[in-house]
Amino acid sequence: ADALLGIAEALHQEQGNRMAVVYARLALFARPDLAEAALLIGDMMAEQANFAAAIEAYQAVVDSGSPLSFLADLRRARALHDMERKDDAFELLERLAAAEPEHIDALVQLGDMLRQDDRFEESERAYSRAIARIGEPGPEHWTLFYARGITYERTKRWPQAEKDFLYALELEPEQPFV
Repeated sequence: ADALLGIAEALHQEQGNRMAVVYARLALFARPDLAEAALLIGDMMAEQANFAAAIEAYQAVVDSGSPLSFLADLRRARALHDMERKDDAFELLERLAAAEPEHIDALVQLGDMLRQDDRFEESERAYSRAIARIGEPGPEHWTLFYARGITYERTKRWPQAEKDFLYALELEPEQPFV
């Protein structure tokens, strides 16, 4: 199963998705609890805009109780959003954020999706909740302040936007986006 998964991953990296799916499914057939194979299948289905199949693959990881369940749920939320089931995606991300209060990933993804949908005030709240969870921000958090700065700018709150942009630049001085 691991060898088949390795072949599937290599094929996927080389854009051989049709054969990569075959090998990933064979890996899953050989070892039904191989969450990595189900995740790969979900990712390939999402890349092909087959969101229903992607959600099914991600759900299999969640149902298995795998340690990768949280990651599968994040990806499932993205697939739900991409198939225009946005409220379901937002609800799932809120549940994940509540279940994993030490993580920021669900809140960041929620903020990103809301920002993508031009729902800037809601997006700002999600980013602010994520920022409140991180404690002392490090260089890796510059994107969070940059994204929240965008939401402030889009809602005509330039002083807050400028503050976040400058802080993002302080965290990552060489970042050209900021």
